[in-house]
This record gives sequence, C-alpha cells and structure tokens, in this order.
Amino acid sequence: MLDFSQIPGLEPIKNSLVQALIDNRIPQTQLFLNYDGGSGLALALAYSKYIACSHPTTSSCGVCNSCRQFQSGNYPDLIIVFPFVKEGSSKKDKTRSVDYLLEFRELLRMNPFFTVAEWHDTIESGNKQFSIPVSEAEYIIQAISSKTVSSKPRFIILWLPETLTTEAANKLLKTLEEPGTGNYFFLISNRPDRVLATIVSRCVAIRIPKHRDIDVLEFLMDRGINESQATSMALASEGNLGQSLASLIQGSILNENTEACIQWLRLLYSRKIEGLVNWCEEIARLKRVDLIAFLRFSIHIIQMSISLSVGTSTISLSQGSFNLKSFVPYLKTDKGPEIVALFEKALQDIERNGSPKILLLDLSFSLLKYIG
Repeated sequence: MLDFSQIPGLEPIKNSLVQALIDNRIPQTQLFLNYDGGSGLALALAYSKYIACSHPTTSSCGVCNSCRQFQSGNYPDLIIVFPFVKEGSSKKDKTRSVDYLLEFRELLRMNPFFTVAEWHDTIESGNKQFSIPVSEAEYIIQAISSKTVSSKPRFIILWLPETLTTEAANKLLKTLEEPGTGNYFFLISNRPDRVLATIVSRCVAIRIPKHRDIDVLEFLMDRGINESQATSMALASEGNLGQSLASLIQGSILNENTEACIQWLRLLYSRKIEGLVNWCEEIARLKRVDLIAFLRFSIHIIQMSISLSVGTSTISLSQGSFNLKSFVPYLKTDKGPEIVALFEKALQDIERNGSPKILLLDLSFSLLKYIG
C-alpha cells in the first residue's frame, strides 16, 4: 500500500496532513473532495498508514509492524467500504462490499488512482447501478463499537459516499458526528455535489487538486515509458493520473487526440483551407463526448504553449517531427485568453447540441488570425 513518497506531487496537501499529526489535531471525520482518477483514495490510505506508523517522519517508516501490515493489506483495524452490486441473497452470493474486497485490493495494487469505470469493469456491473446500502452503514456502526485489534487507531475508508443510499447516509450521521476515540473516517468523493449535505456538514473537507503535467510525466517515465509517449499521455490526461495509468494498463498511448491536434495546428499554419474542411468533417464524426474531450485537450495544448512562451513550463509536446516548442513562435500566445475563449464558446455550443461540423469550421477560421 502506498505511502506519501509514492504519490507524485501534491506537496501542500501532504504537508498539511503531516502537520496535523505533529500538532495532534487530526480531524476524525474528513472528506476528500476528489475527482475521478484522482489521488484521494491513495492519499487516504497513505495517511492512515502514516498515522498508524510507530516512527513517522515526513512519511511512514515502512519497517514497523503497522507499516508492514498495511503493506501486506493485513492491518486489522482498516475498514474499507465501497459501492457494489448485490448479486442475490444467499450465502454464496456477493451481498456486502467485503465480498468484493479481494477485487478492490487487486485493482488498487494495479492502479492506486483507479477510475469509477475501472471498478465497474472489475465487478462486471454492466449497466447496473451500484450503491452503498444501509447494511454497510450498519456494519460500520457495529465494527467501531468494539475494541480495536491492534491497540492502534482504526480507519474507516468510505469510497464514493455519493453512492450511499439515503437510508444508509442517514444511518451514519450520528457516527460521523461522534466517531468515538481512536476512530478516523476518510470519505473520498468524486462528486461532492451529490453527497448528502448533512454528511458534508459533519466533515472537514480537503480539496484534492489535479496533478501537474510534470508530476504525471515523471511518474510515467519512472515506470519505463519513454519521454515522448509519457509527454503525450501526460498532456492527454490533463492531470488525471488514474486515467494515464488506466490507459497504460490497457496498452493504449492516448495519442489519438495528440495526432488530431497536431494535424489541426499544421493545417492552420499552412493555411490549407481544403485540408481544414476535410479535417473538420472527419473530427465532426466523433461521438459528442469524444469531441468535447478533444477540444478540452486542445485547450490544454494552447495553455501549454502559453506556459512555454513565458518560461513557466519546460514540457513540450513532441510526436514524430512535430515539437510544440518549435511551433510556439508561430502562435500568438499573447492572445491566449482570446484563443481559449474561442474554444470555450465552441465547447459550450457543442454541449448545447450545435452542429459539430459548422462549429469546428467556425472555430478553425477564427483561429487563423492567431497562427502564422
């Protein structure tokens, strides 16, 4: 199980968590305002390991008994609750989250920043909605009413509290407000706007930001990905580490958007109008959700160009003979806000079911005055 040193970046968050232990002021009920594919779950587990550690410094020591138990997944006072799909009611059926714990831990081992879609695929939920039923809330309440096995703190990790049924959420309110001595609740939400307000009000909230591109890049390169591919993946993921690792596990390089964006920039620079029209027709065939993702990726490339031009970043998208750093002088980066505004307007119109082909053509012709 990860410790802080294995989670890239996010130093301000890590430092604040460490300082809370030093000051002996750790809130017993915390809500990590995460995003899908973010580091919220990994941080909650690393923090639990750190609190239980016998010799903590800026991270857990890794050698004490508690650290070894966390590492092997055998810390006796760690409770992990997450959404699942009930298979039936007999003893052989999976009716509790603990019945899926092996699958959850294996996915966590492969990708500590896994996405909701990966969890859906792991438990083969199909189109079924998963949830955290009231029986899980009753299990938590019963579990924390007994003494700890280790004489160390007890940790309750609740992944995706937005999937708690109303009955389950209401059942937990008093427990979250009064966890009892030695009990620490870490709730990790990808959609905090969907968490019951009465639960949110009982937690100390910590917002988990997205990773910087450089953090994702270095993380991927440490795993043997060459710099060119890692750069492409880092930019495509837009700071989403879980998405990058998921694509790596699946054998994908996430380069479709990169290739399309490079082709677009070249057509704009060369003023090849016929080529631009054909490109717009081809990209307009994408599913709306994929087109939106492509435009958001393109905005990220524009912002990266601006950062390169002013020297606040050294990451340069590179693929084949194309290098963004070499292209930057031909892009009017001083007009960055105007360029981004064009993209945002196109995104808004596409989300409102505007014609993709017409909107892409209009965006392309508007961009011509900013390139060259």
